[in-house]
Amino acid sequence: MSNLTHYQILEVPQSASLDQIHEAYARLVGESHPDGPETDAEGRTGALDEAWAVLQDPGKREQYDAFLKSARHPANDRDAPRESTAPEGPMPSVPGQPQPPVPAHFCSECGQPWPPEELARFGDRFICANCKIAYAQKLREGVASTATFAYAGFWIRFVASLLDGVILFVAGMVVQLPFARLFQSRRIDLVLMAMGAVYLIDIAIAATYEGVFISRFGATPGKMALELKVVRPDGGPISLGRAVGRYFAKMVSAMILMIGYIMAGFDSQKRALHDMICDTRVIRVSS
Repeated sequence: MSNLTHYQILEVPQSASLDQIHEAYARLVGESHPDGPETDAEGRTGALDEAWAVLQDPGKREQYDAFLKSARHPANDRDAPRESTAPEGPMPSVPGQPQPPVPAHFCSECGQPWPPEELARFGDRFICANCKIAYAQKLREGVASTATFAYAGFWIRFVASLLDGVILFVAGMVVQLPFARLFQSRRIDLVLMAMGAVYLIDIAIAATYEGVFISRFGATPGKMALELKVVRPDGGPISLGRAVGRYFAKMVSAMILMIGYIMAGFDSQKRALHDMICDTRVIRVSS
């Protein structure tokens, strides 16, 4: 299958949507089960996983499409032959005629095209020399994964934010109690000072709330209630610094008329602007 493009391997046209690609991938993986009709189930499953790893990521897919265009690869359609009909052995070179492109595989991590002999295979994934050391480290740490995540959409994340908002509102009311007398003062400077102090304390509480819960448990109480989790793109945990930074990135999402949050409803991986800034994903946790 090395002569086939990822689109041909998944039996979809190059213009297929992500949902169509995922549906084809799931169907073909089922057909390639060891108990199924395929005779080379293991080899075909590896090719399917490699194709899905590239095409499900918008950035990797864009790079792959650009490579196909530059290499003038044959059209990618459903009717393309499943096996190459070219004769075995090297093709004789014809003076003045362009030579066919050398078949290439794509790194499952960075999505860049590489000659097959320069890729290392880890299970069903192909890793290039540039990514091999980092990927091996992920394997040692137990964070490398080939799983397909179920990303959390806009509305379920909105409900989780409401639940967290209720908790933070109660905490904020408690914080305001020592400043109650200042708020009742007739001196504007004291009122403004109290408002500023409460605002800063509220931010500190919210940043600590977000940072501690996400770094330790992978989710705030609101997300836990709805079985959501914040992870890195490879499924790894979020550090404390990244979790706190993500909280402040949320302010950017809110400042632009909440458009940063709305973006989650249109992104293929359901990323809001603050997820893109901090390179995080919100996924559904299997029960």
